Amino acid sequence: MRFSSDAQKTTSAQPGEYLFKVYEINEKTSQAGNDYWQVKVESKDGIKVCDNLMFNGKAASKTLAFLTAIDLADGENFPTEDISKDDVLGKTLYINVVKDKDSDFLKFPFNNSGYKKYEKTAAKKATPFD
Repeated sequence: MRFSSDAQKTTSAQPGEYLFKVYEINEKTSQAGNDYWQVKVESKDGIKVCDNLMFNGKAASKTLAFLTAIDLADGENFPTEDISKDDVLGKTLYINVVKDKDSDFLKFPFNNSGYKKYEKTAAKKATPFD
């Protein structure tokens, strides 16, 4: 996957876990006819990362982990109700971003282990983005 011009180069950001907020989602269809979302996230420090989330096939487990981290799935099953872009926009989650092996860009992890829920506590009534 190649990134759009709004991706952040690793010269100013290093791979690792960051808190991100979903700021844009584009609904797309692959050449094979499969629907997917191009999801763009940004950290408070301005690190922007973009990736495609598939809803079927092998890559669906990554999408399920992403939806679980934002409380839209239970970790084992996709939601039974339809979800829309509006359900995902503005959600926050930790992503353990990795360096793209072919470039200087950061990207979502390959597997489903790079996502973690942002836990709001009494001390954290709002996200750092609010």
